[in-house]
Amino acid sequence: MKAIDLKKGSIVEIRVNYSNKFNQPEQVVIDRCTEKFLWFKHNGLQRMGRNTFDTFVQHFGYKIIAI
Repeated sequence: MKAIDLKKGSIVEIRVNYSNKFNQPEQVVIDRCTEKFLWFKHNGLQRMGRNTFDTFVQHFGYKIIAI
């Protein structure tokens, strides 16, 4: 699966930083999608490019849980 397959309602696991915990995995729902960007239902990360998301999946532990 790649970022191009993601659509509204897909579930992904991203890494977020809280005040005392860093790089914590958290599952979030994709709120909105365009050809180039993904928006997340999460305060720490609002928008990310699809190409950037693919890079983060390959190198930084992001995961696509469900499409």
